[in-house]
Amino acid sequence: MVTEAAQHLLEAGGKRFRPLLTMLAAQFGDADSEDVVKAGVVVELTHLATLYHDDVMDEAPRRRGAPSANSRWDNSVAILVGDFLFARASALV
Repeated sequence: MVTEAAQHLLEAGGKRFRPLLTMLAAQFGDADSEDVVKAGVVVELTHLATLYHDDVMDEAPRRRGAPSANSRWDNSVAILVGDFLFARASALV
């Protein structure tokens, strides 16, 4: 269930500006480093984790045009998924 819930918001779309800005900033250094992609992933996973937690705090019924995770499952699942995404991002650093 965690994997399904974690993919839920990712599949709902979004502009992905944060990883794009990470890639753009890499142009000031070693833009070809594999760490650049890893940094972009960490930024996006961290952002997604905060969205799951934010929806619980705001009791949001929808996110990016789709039912929020806390609406589709419940607050416990949304918090667990946010924590899971934070952990995955931390493991990449």
